[in-house]
Amino acid sequence: MSNLIRYYSRDIFLRIFGSFSRFTPGVFILNSHFVSRVYPDYEMFCEFLEFLKKHCEFVRIEESIVHIENKIDTADCLVSFTYDDGFKECHSIIAPALEEFNTNAAFFISGGFINGNDCYRENFSNNILKVKDKTPMSWSEIKDLNDRGHIIGSHTLNHINMNCSDYKLIDFQLRENKRLIESCTSCPCEYFAFPFGEFNHINNETLTLAEKYHKYIFSGTNYRNYYSFENRVFNRRHIESDWPKSHIKYFLSIKRKY
Repeated sequence: MSNLIRYYSRDIFLRIFGSFSRFTPGVFILNSHFVSRVYPDYEMFCEFLEFLKKHCEFVRIEESIVHIENKIDTADCLVSFTYDDGFKECHSIIAPALEEFNTNAAFFISGGFINGNDCYRENFSNNILKVKDKTPMSWSEIKDLNDRGHIIGSHTLNHINMNCSDYKLIDFQLRENKRLIESCTSCPCEYFAFPFGEFNHINNETLTLAEKYHKYIFSGTNYRNYYSFENRVFNRRHIESDWPKSHIKYFLSIKRKY
């Protein structure tokens, strides 16, 4: 009951204050997963992009990294896109729509989801990712995205919680997923987003392992700050395209800092 009250209180707060919010200058790397939890629709996703485009400039994810690393001042609200988990709609809807708006995204995938049988995929989607009836892209679709200028990043092999002390397991999860991605794309896999995205889902030792295999590490939290872990992790803001516009306006009105 308390969680329900908290949910509705938060929703009311965001609807009220979001309606008066203005997009603020800065670089925002968005962390999303799908077009819609229930029914992904191309037109709905384009409407979301058109709404953002009225207030923001879309920049490629590589450009956002350069802006943040060099602490480049901007008078505009700059937005880049990332998508975790690699659902089929990333290839069929999200990438084509982003290309219409002349930008790209980083797609963070787990090879186990792609290679798993029907039983594995159903459990992975329903019980780990907490979404129903979502299927992964195929390796050929992932290669196609890479060939079209999108970034293919790693999300561990089996979307595991990296806040553990089984370092051999973590090393395998990172190394094997990187191998699968690079075998598919024939390109270095330099981007990594740790699953679940909160700070209690990674620790210093497993972050060090991630840095062993990848150049850029991303969280899904602490979005008011550009970095976490002493500038070792880029922070993203979780936003889904089917959220109320007031919620999105509120989150993109928060001034970010280094």
